[in-house]
Order: sequence, then C-alpha cells, then structure tokens
Amino acid sequence: MQFNTSKCKVMHLGRGNKGFQYFIFLEAVYQEKDLGVQLTADLKPSRQCQLAYSTASNVLGMIGRVVSHKSRDVLLPLYKSLVRPHLE
Repeated sequence: MQFNTSKCKVMHLGRGNKGFQYFIFLEAVYQEKDLGVQLTADLKPSRQCQLAYSTASNVLGMIGRVVSHKSRDVLLPLYKSLVRPHLE
C-alpha cells in the first residue's frame, strides 16, 4: 500500500512524551484540525474555544453591519440561527 507522508503527521501527546522520531519521518505538529475539531498536543480546548468565539464574533459583526432595522424581533432570530450554533 502506498503511504503519502506529505499528508500524514504525528502529534506527541502528554507531558512525559519523549517525542521520538519515527523511521518513516512524519512531520511533528503541535496542533491539527480533524473532523472540524482543533486538537493540540496538550489536549486543552482553548484553541477550539478561540476559533468558535472568533467565528461567532465575525458573524455577529456581519449582522450588525448588514441589518438596518435593529429591533428585538429581528435580531433575536438572527442571533439564535447564525451566532449561537458556533458557540454551542
């Protein structure tokens, strides 16, 4: 079976991990996105939370720029349908 090393990476997890090099020489990375989830070597969710906050903030800013009639009846459904899913 052909193995494409340019598409494969290794992530060393845990504090006591020595970070050994493998004979196949995969690229070592600190963070990687897999199935829409940002994984880091320390397994902390802070990077994933930062990305979710950033996306939600961008969408909220777009709503503020685009919507001219800013009543509660207009903003609440927009917030619930566009911003809130990124935060959940």
